[in-house]
Amino acid sequence: MGKLTVGPVGILRPGFPAPRWNWRSHTGQGGRAPGWGGPCSRLRRLRPLFGVLASLLVVGGQAPRAQAPPVGLAKNAIGVLYVTRSDGRSERLQGKGSFPLFEGDELRTGPGAKALIELTDGTRAALNELTTLQIRSRQEQQTEITRILTLLLGEIWVKTRARQGALEVETPAALAGVLGTEFSLKVFPDGRSVLTVLEGLVEFPVVRFRGIPGGRRPSLTAAGNITSCVRGEGCTKPTPADGRSGIAWIADVVD
Repeated sequence: MGKLTVGPVGILRPGFPAPRWNWRSHTGQGGRAPGWGGPCSRLRRLRPLFGVLASLLVVGGQAPRAQAPPVGLAKNAIGVLYVTRSDGRSERLQGKGSFPLFEGDELRTGPGAKALIELTDGTRAALNELTTLQIRSRQEQQTEITRILTLLLGEIWVKTRARQGALEVETPAALAGVLGTEFSLKVFPDGRSVLTVLEGLVEFPVVRFRGIPGGRRPSLTAAGNITSCVRGEGCTKPTPADGRSGIAWIADVVD
């Protein structure tokens, strides 16, 4: 009986020499073993595509900010106006310029600083020193957008011709509904809020469900009057006041 020969393909018949194994002839892939051109190889070839997709995802994360329309402009600053975006980025304005403002921005002025902003509806607002203001919006079903200026601290002057309900100013003590008017509003560190109306009418505080039988009637402050509100204690009755002398500071930023 002849000698058994063992080769790469198993046990051969007696007396037959084992053939040489040729990877090239069996794979047709330049000598690579079977499976070398399988899933791992294909994934390596897709790496450049994965890089492109990852870059698009990063850009996509910033797209809402880039595509969101501005709600206004910062137009002038004496000293520095600091703006913190809703995504945490910070920017600043010094002097005159055209600086876009977006929903969710927080604006701050330091000691001796003042600034002027203008909303897309033509409303102008000046910030006195040491003021913190946020820009927000509200839109209920089948209604137009209401722009909300949240005054956390400091003093602002506002002049608007916007439609009724288009603008509100919120303070820690109360919400002011603007009826096409000019006014100033100041918030003290304890949250006390003082409203001075120069032209038109301001509803302060805003009474939400005034249509409910037995509900309170809106509290309106007319031009030439001042009122103050304390959180949890309500507002004082409007009394006559010379409001123009109290806004001399706006001359530095308002043309």
